[in-house]
Amino acid sequence: MLGCEGAEGRTTIRELPVELLRHIFGFVSDDEADVWDWCGDEQDEEEARFRSAEAYLKDIRCLSLFPYSIASVCTTWRDVVSQVPAHWTYLAIFLDSNLEQDSVASFASNLRLSGDLQLYILVGRRYPEACSDHSRSREESRVREIMDIIQPHMRRCRSLVFDVTHTSSLPRIATDFTAVAPQLTYLSLRATVGNGLRSGRDDAPLIKTYQFPKLEEIDMDGWNFVDLFQNVRWWFDHIPRHSEWKTLTGSIAHYHPASDSPLDPTRFFLFDAFPIFSIFGRLELDDLDFDSIPMDMKERETLLGEEVVHVEYTIRLSRLSATFTGSIIDCLFAEVEDPNVVIDRCPLSLTERFPPDSPLELHGVESPEDLCRLLKGWQGDKLEVYNSPGFDDQVLDIIGSTWPDEPTDRLLVPCLTELCLLGCKITAKSLRKMVERRREVIKADLSLRSYAVLDTETEDNLRVTASVVDALDSEAEEDLKWFKENSRIPYQYSVFMNANLVDGGSDTL
Repeated sequence: MLGCEGAEGRTTIRELPVELLRHIFGFVSDDEADVWDWCGDEQDEEEARFRSAEAYLKDIRCLSLFPYSIASVCTTWRDVVSQVPAHWTYLAIFLDSNLEQDSVASFASNLRLSGDLQLYILVGRRYPEACSDHSRSREESRVREIMDIIQPHMRRCRSLVFDVTHTSSLPRIATDFTAVAPQLTYLSLRATVGNGLRSGRDDAPLIKTYQFPKLEEIDMDGWNFVDLFQNVRWWFDHIPRHSEWKTLTGSIAHYHPASDSPLDPTRFFLFDAFPIFSIFGRLELDDLDFDSIPMDMKERETLLGEEVVHVEYTIRLSRLSATFTGSIIDCLFAEVEDPNVVIDRCPLSLTERFPPDSPLELHGVESPEDLCRLLKGWQGDKLEVYNSPGFDDQVLDIIGSTWPDEPTDRLLVPCLTELCLLGCKITAKSLRKMVERRREVIKADLSLRSYAVLDTETEDNLRVTASVVDALDSEAEEDLKWFKENSRIPYQYSVFMNANLVDGGSDTL
């Protein structure tokens, strides 16, 4: 027996055979493999791309992460795990940590333990919420030290992620990646603060060879993007163009020029980047201040040149100006058929129209007038709106309304089959009115039933997930009763709802 008081021939855990320890550690390694799914080969594309990176990094920051925790127990255990190179192929080093396992010397030693196997490397922060300017110089110097250590191993890197505080700490793609990485499929250069300083060393020689021939996904800061465009524009021509069934994924975040002066050399024109944006099948643009001006249709047609074809195109726009947002939607989407669009905290006042048939996901919309204008005539089948005070009963009425002055009723939003409204300013009364109005119109117009994607025996074609903001008073009692009834069981016409009824608190049904 193992470690049992009074048992004859008792054996302590320190006396276990090396072969058994190696077997046990192998099970531990397999059990923690999903912690690294975000940078692995078998990741689910939608979950891995749009699930918050913080969800994965929280586990990786844990002090009990394998193999570091095992290796720190005793010399014997460290020797056992050190003899298995596969245990050292997923490596993390944290810039803001003073732990021995996060020292540059330990990182270099762990790289050697991995032998000649493929590498998945994270350079991050153990305490990301504690960012401050006084730590910037230390972060920059540590990143440069670590890059010098990684360079000889770039040929083995499958995934390389930098998750730092300041954009100025990130490696500079145009100078710092001097070695070719023939196996690298994922490169991520992310920062929390766009501090307006160009990444890397300005005095270093520019690269002359493209480094990532198998690249499938890239995240970079806006300063790296502009730097590449201005100094080694040919770099973008060598990014692998995947087949129509496999697309390139990318994100560009944080860019604010030093001043508003038109003579400022750090200013960058949005329309110069359009041909580059179009090579991505999935793209996120976040917190970018590129100069943009409205363009007429003829200018738009000459801007992108040949039409870009993707089997699926998804774009997320976050924290952009009204001009930037309008230009992207009105220009780039004119060349892409049915893109999936996510708009997060971007004003829509200068947007002419949504892509006519595209699914839409909106976050943080403030203006009901903009939504009413843009939704009229929109023919997409799926609309999701989250935490948007601008989506109110006025907008909901548009979804349930028909075109005026027409001989027959025709819905303003005719093709909608899925509607999700969470954190919006809608009431149960308006929600009920919209649902019942659409039902009446669809009953009278058999052609609309072709849009149904739910049970073919039903006469309606709308699935709703919603939260309402009604007070629990007698005036709204009947509508709230309808809402609660349809929240709990499938409605006759395929309406499903999850309710959060607010009355000084919340009551989830």
